[in-house]
Order: sequence, then C-alpha cells, then structure tokens
Amino acid sequence: MATYFAYHAKENKEVYSVEMGYGFPNMIKVNKVNLGDKVYIFQKIHGWEHFELCGRFEATGKYTDTTSDRPYRLRLKDDSKLSEPIRIDEDEWSDALPERVNKLKRNNFQKHFCQQNESCQRELTRDVIDVIERYLRGNIVDSTSDDLLDITSTDLSETEKHQLIKSRLGQGKFKSNVKNFWNSECCAVTLCGISELLIASHIKAWSKCENSDERLDGANGLLLCSHVDKLFDSHLITFKKMASGYTLVLSPKLNARELSAMGIDSGYSLNHSHLTFEQEQRFSQYMSHHNEIFDKRKALG
Repeated sequence: MATYFAYHAKENKEVYSVEMGYGFPNMIKVNKVNLGDKVYIFQKIHGWEHFELCGRFEATGKYTDTTSDRPYRLRLKDDSKLSEPIRIDEDEWSDALPERVNKLKRNNFQKHFCQQNESCQRELTRDVIDVIERYLRGNIVDSTSDDLLDITSTDLSETEKHQLIKSRLGQGKFKSNVKNFWNSECCAVTLCGISELLIASHIKAWSKCENSDERLDGANGLLLCSHVDKLFDSHLITFKKMASGYTLVLSPKLNARELSAMGIDSGYSLNHSHLTFEQEQRFSQYMSHHNEIFDKRKALG
C-alpha cells in the first residue's frame, strides 16, 4: 500500500468533498494509484489566503467522466471523517516537515504539497506521514499511527518493539525514564501530581530523533500536564538557559494572564539541581533544539 498527497488547487471554486473523487488529465497518472492506497488531500480555493487539510482518503475505484477536464478519476472513501477541514499554519508545518528543495515554492509546506502535477504521483515518506497524522488526529500519540506500524515492521526484538510503542504513546519505559531523570512524578511547570493528567513530552520530537536511544532518553523529556504539553509540543513555550537555570519563556502570541490562571507563568525555572554534569549536558542539547524552533517561529511572528 502506498500513501500519496493530492492538491485541490486554487483554480477550483468549490471546496473539496469526497463525492468529487480526484481527477487526472491522463490515464497514466490515475493508473499509478492502486486500490487501497491512501491519499491526503490539501486544498486552497480560488480567492483564499490559506490552505486546508481535507483529510485522509482511501482509493476504492476508478472511473471516467468525459464531462470533466480531468476525466480519469479516482473514487475515494473518507477514512478520517473530519467534521471540518484543518486550517494550516504554513510556518508551523514548514518547521515540522523535513526540508525539501523546490525553488518554485516560497516555504517548506508548499514545497511538499502544492504541486498539482505531483498529486498521487509522489509517494510520501514515513516522516512526512508522521507530521500529517499529528495534525489530522490532533495528537501525535495516536495508537494507530503509522509510526507504530513502522516499529512493528522492524527487526528489533519484541521487548524493544514494546518499549518503543509504549514510549510513542507517552507511557511505558520513556515515561519511567523521564520520571527517574527528573526525580519527580509531578508536572514540571504546574507541579500537579495527578497521574492521569500527566504526559511524558518529548523535547526533541519523536520524528526528529536519530535513533531509539534518543526516543527513550529521559533527558529528552519533561513530565507535563496535557495543556502544558500541547503548548510545549507546538513550540509556544520553551525553557531557556539563563543565570538562574532553565527558565520558562512564552511566545508573544500567548496571553500571559490567561496562562497564569492555568498555572503557567513566565520566568518559572526548572528544578535541575540534582542533575549530574553529563545529564545536564544531554538535556541542554535537546532543549537547544527546542529553543531553535521556538525562536524561528517567534521571528516569523
């Protein structure tokens, strides 16, 4: 099974719906897609300033419509069944996606998904699929994500697979490693100790880690309440190394008064006094990676 994207481009004046299927100008292109293949559809309608993700679809048939300027068509089934399309923040997606070279497009998001001639012709790689699924499902730790399927297809031992799968879910060995690293079972920001609300949040994103060691490293995590985790994962907050330690910094996009009401205060410092020099160095490298993305998004406004 292959996974593609398709672009419902700006010359269209009607928003995409699954009943439209997806059309091509020639038979060669439609024949590249096999039944059962997956297709993520992006759209930007005539007159719009923004892009949207319409969802994930499955190819279930092929047909010809001679009344269309793209007569060779795929019949699609909606897998994701979104209540409404997801509006795309191009800067955020550009940062999350692996870099792609294309001099014709202005940012990394457009380089990946805004070429109609590549629709259903270029198979998506696992790291690209991971980014799409994060936004599609609203939570990168969905247990049916392609990352988990990728883990099960490796030649790792069953024990290693189990550890990685549970760490992908924010549980298991990774969560235990994070607790042990910080010598704490409370949220690093709010100090809340309700275990059901706590997530072991990766500092360097799962998709950006170079190997299993980084993905399971307790130094690459913070124990955070779910609302804090969402902000941290979106790089709207970060911790920067200052004289007093690692201090919480907020994006100017956020309302500091609203965050304070939720227990999130700028200037709060992590308790890292128990860390060894080697542990602090590992943590610092991961956090520097997080800082770079935070600063880049802050500069873009």
